[in-house]
Formats: sequence, C-alpha cells, structure tokens
Amino acid sequence: MNYYKIANRNVKRQKKQSNMLTFAIAFGTMIIILVQSLTSGLMINIENGITSSLGGHIYISGEEQLESGKIVDKITDTDILEAAIDSVDDTLISDYQKRTNSNGTLIFHSSISNGSLVGVDWNKEVDLVNDLKIVEGSLDKISEENSIVLSEEAFEDLGLNIGDEVIYSFQTVSGQENVAYFDVIAVTESNSLIGLSSNYVSIVDLNEAVGLEANEYQSITLELTDANSVNLVQQTIEDSIVALGGTLPVEDEESSDLATMRMSMFSTDVEEDWEGTRFDISNINDYTSAVLQIINIINVIAYVIFFIMLLITMIGLINTFRLIMNERVLEIGTMRAMGMQKKSVKKLFNLEGVLIALRGVPYGIIGAFGLGAIVSLIPINPEQTAMSILLRNNHVYFPINIGFILFVAILVIIISLFAVSRPVKSALKKSVAEELR
Repeated sequence: MNYYKIANRNVKRQKKQSNMLTFAIAFGTMIIILVQSLTSGLMINIENGITSSLGGHIYISGEEQLESGKIVDKITDTDILEAAIDSVDDTLISDYQKRTNSNGTLIFHSSISNGSLVGVDWNKEVDLVNDLKIVEGSLDKISEENSIVLSEEAFEDLGLNIGDEVIYSFQTVSGQENVAYFDVIAVTESNSLIGLSSNYVSIVDLNEAVGLEANEYQSITLELTDANSVNLVQQTIEDSIVALGGTLPVEDEESSDLATMRMSMFSTDVEEDWEGTRFDISNINDYTSAVLQIINIINVIAYVIFFIMLLITMIGLINTFRLIMNERVLEIGTMRAMGMQKKSVKKLFNLEGVLIALRGVPYGIIGAFGLGAIVSLIPINPEQTAMSILLRNNHVYFPINIGFILFVAILVIIISLFAVSRPVKSALKKSVAEELR
C-alpha cells in the first residue's frame, strides 16, 4: 500500500483543516525562531560592544617601579610580552592593539567632568570606528591632530558643542601635572548597560601629552577568534611571561570587581620590589559579571517563551487533530471494515501529520526570515529608545542560526507526531461498528 500517496491525497482533500494546522505550525515556528534570533542578537551586540570598547578579549597592562618607589604605567619589557603572545597558537588570536590610557579631568569654561582618555591607533582599530555610535558630529576629522571623540555623558556635563576646544588636566606617567587641548569632533553614545563610557583620542597625541614616545604604549588588547578560549590564552601568556623571567602581580582574591581590578594609575603604595615591567592581565569575563547575569536572565526568559510556544503549538495541534478525527470517524471505520489494521491506520494519520508539519515549518522559516528582514530595515534612533543595546548600526539585529532552525524543524515534526497520535489512538479504541454508526 502506498501510504504516502494516500496521506498526501487526504491532506490535499482536507483543505480547511490542513491549512489550519499548517498555519498553526508555521506561526509557532516563526515566533520561536524570531525570539531565539533576537536574544542571540542581544548577546552578540553586548559582547561586541565590550570587545569594541575595550579593544578585544584579553587586556595586558604594565607598570614600572622607579628608583623613588613610585609606580608608573608603562611597558618597557616589550620583548618578553611579544614573545609571550607569540607562544599562543596563532589560530586563537585574530588581532591585537596597543593603547595608552589616562585618568584626569575635562574642563570647559567653569564646567568639569572626571573621565578617562583612551589613546588608540585609528588606522588599525577599524572595529572600534565601525562600532562607535555617533550621536553628534562625525569621524571625518578623526585623523587630524588633537581631535577627541567624547562620550555623551561628558559632552552633556560640559555643555559643549561640536568644534569646541576642551582642556584636559592630568598627570604624566612620571607624576607631573599637565594639561592638553583637544578639539571635539564627535560624540559617542555611552553604554550604560555595560558601564563603559570612554573618550577617545589618537595614541600619538596622548603619548606626547603623558610623556611617552610615539611608538610606546601602556597596554595591549588581544582579540580572539573564539571568546570561549580567553582563560586558556590568558593562562598561556601568564605562564610564558613567568618562564621568560617576567613579573606578574601577586593575586588578591578580594579584588574581583571591575573597579578594584583596574590598575591604579598613580599609586605610590609598594607591596613588593621588582625590576622591569610588571604585567597585569585580565580578560572580558572579569568585566562582564553583571552583564552575564542580565544575559542569563534573558536566556531564561527566551527559553520560557520557547517552551510556552511549543506547548501552545502542541495543544493547538492536539485539539485540531481531535476535531479532524471526530469528522473522520466514518472514514476510519470504513478503512478498518475493509481490512486495514489499526497500526496501518495509525501509520497513515502519522504520515499526514508529518506532511502537514513539513508544509508548515518552511512557511514558518520563511516568515521568520521575512519579518526579521523587514524589522531590521527600519532605522531606530538610539536617542529615543532605551533598547539601543539591541541595535546594530541603528537597526534591530536578527542573526539566523541554521543549526537552531534545523533543531526547531525536527522538534516541530516530533511534536506533530505526538499531537496526531493521541487523537488517533482515542479514535481507534472504538469498535468498527461504533465508527460506522
């Protein structure tokens, strides 16, 4: 007996019921895929925001102890550091950037704002340039001398306009008081969710201000090909530094939050003596404990919605199939009266359920792609929404995971089989005479 041919004919014959089931399956599949895609986009945007602002996944800074006992931020043992980085498998590191950092005070007329300046190489940090969310001004003059990109928070505190000159008061690496002047060319949105608010200038300009040579730096940030390998890479670099005769700080178990983990810029407290550069290494996981909690909550919500949608889809399918079975009791009785066994009847209806699922799932996938594409085309002004973390280039980001789509397709087919088996089983409990009546 050609079960497929008969099942396919029945599906086409029962147009109203088949279309109803197809729509239910398609709608459930579409919502499940869209919810998963939206939460995936959120997590990707958060990780990209952190890695972009901090320059990567692993952060290596250095400090030196002067003869006076004063500690200054500077990396002189570059050979040791570069050899330690080279000891890591090349496939794990995609890129690394050199940066200089300074803490000080921004001044404009009578207004002040405490903040930090990050010196970056604009020609190399392409990802940072692409990920900065500019709310005012532009990056057209980014290569000009003494240009600064301010955070929205500092810009508002100082009451500035694009093109104004802001004074930066700070200490050099040797501890001398100094000031520098920068022209405001752009304002970037402060990322309050992950607690990052930085002001960016050229590393050459900042090095000159703080007393470093143009080719020197205070930290290196490593961007990895796989964020899951951060602990492995960090451990490899630390082991290599020690093996090469370098120095690492004494671990402090109590220093676990972001504020205490950041190296104090001008501390004079000396816990131990060392020569050369003492390297301090941290990774993205050290900075994202609070964010990870938010992500975990979002994941839980997403999974709850996922299972609720599965439950709703399953209940809808069971009820619909039950109605169909009640309408087709005479048909079932006729088939059994003609000699068809119960298992054959069950097999036929299960196959119908699979065929309907195979019709609904593709429509659901197409609907998810289509709706996601339409929503992602709508520009959203981040100044007018608190959900800017969901946005990529002012658009909602819907990454599509092919593996998850296949998983959902298989799961929906299994649910369809379960949904059709229960009503069929109930219908087959009746005798042939009862079904024919």
